[in-house]
Formats: sequence, C-alpha cells, structure tokens
Amino acid sequence: MPLGFNGDCILLEASCSACAAITSKFETVVLRDTLFAARAAVGAKTRHKKRDEKRSMYIIKDGKEQVIEAHWKDHWKVIPLPVFKPPASLDGRDYKSGLEADRMDFGWVGESPQEIAKLHNADDVLFKIRKPIEVAYAFAKLIAKIAYGNVVLNFGLGGIKHAFVIPAILGESDDIGRWVGCDGKRMMASSYNLWHTKVEVVSGMYVARIKLFAKANGTEYLAVVGSVNESTQGLLHSLGYRGA
Repeated sequence: MPLGFNGDCILLEASCSACAAITSKFETVVLRDTLFAARAAVGAKTRHKKRDEKRSMYIIKDGKEQVIEAHWKDHWKVIPLPVFKPPASLDGRDYKSGLEADRMDFGWVGESPQEIAKLHNADDVLFKIRKPIEVAYAFAKLIAKIAYGNVVLNFGLGGIKHAFVIPAILGESDDIGRWVGCDGKRMMASSYNLWHTKVEVVSGMYVARIKLFAKANGTEYLAVVGSVNESTQGLLHSLGYRGA
C-alpha cells in the first residue's frame, strides 16, 4: 500500500529505479492529482510539501461555470472511484485489450458539496477530470500494484508461479482489464479509515479484493495477481485456502 494511503509495510528493494519511476507516475495521478483534498482531509501521509498551496476547483455561480483557487480545506474533498467491468480472466467474456470503465462512484470526506458551494457563495461545485482515460488506467494500475504487493507480503515471491499483473503495471502490455476490475459487491468492512485488503485463492490464482477510503464504503476492486506456485499449494490448503 503506498505511503500516500498510509501504507504501514515496506517491501525492501521492491523495485529498481526504472520501475519505481513508472509506478510513481501513475501513483501521482491518483494520489496527488485526483485525491489530494480527500487524502489531506483524513491526514494521509505525503512526501510533498505543497499540500498547503491553493489548487483549482470548479464552481457554478450565477449560472456560469468558474474556476477558483482554494486551499484543500475549502475544497470539496471528493472521492471519485472508477467502476470497471469484472476482470476478464474471471468472468470469461470475450476480451482483447484495454480497460472497460462503466462509470464513476463518488463519495466525499467532510463537508457536503452543498456546504462547500455555500462557503464560496456559489450555487454548486463540480468535479471534473481533464484526462479521464489516463485517470482510469492509473487507478487500475495502482490497484494491481497494491494487490501484487499484498500477495508478496503474505506469500513471498516464491509463492507466485507467474505474476500476471506485472507487464500491465509497467505498461509492457495493454491487458490491465484482464486482471483488474469490479464485481459490484461491497463485502469488506467500512470501519477502516483508508483501506482494507484481502487475498483469496481462486482456481489456483491469487485474487485480491481492495477497498479504498473504506469508511466511505465505495467501490471495491478485484485484481487477479498471479498463479500459485505448486510448492505452495499444500501450505495454502493447510491454511484453509481451498481454491489452491
């Protein structure tokens, strides 16, 4: 889990500098560009010292759309979560490439949009994504990275026979929709502050379920991380992972 979501575990030497640069780019799109106000509101950690700078926000005033600059405390702390089709590797649909997003699931932290609009003497507030496709892919890759990290943390690199998500995370393949998606279910506890994760074994594959901003009880994500190493299957059976 990234530092920006208050991740509390570190995988030492988890990636080389070249891969770290790739993952840092899509993490920035999600953590700093899309969720900056919501993360600030819940006290999420940051490596950047620009959190107190004013950022752009869209409002409707006198029937016209306007852009204003405001401190994060005065922003609508919106939580936009892309909703994807299920991972194609699980539902068996005809899939060729890319990512299929149905809609956005919106929540927020703190004040309602109406309260934020009133604060700025506006009629309403808007949330606009300038590059929705880029944001959707960044979310999917971040989910894949979180899922992969959780599997490594719990079962070690040796427990994975083949990591399906690595090429998609690094942009070496355009098949993120085969491994990452949503199933429309909300099964995880909403008592957690920022996130909740769980790894299951389904038909010999590690499948992670991830919930971001858990208290907002928004969309849950699934990521098919990789196949189970044969040498690990006996251990998984003994631990109760019947799908191994």
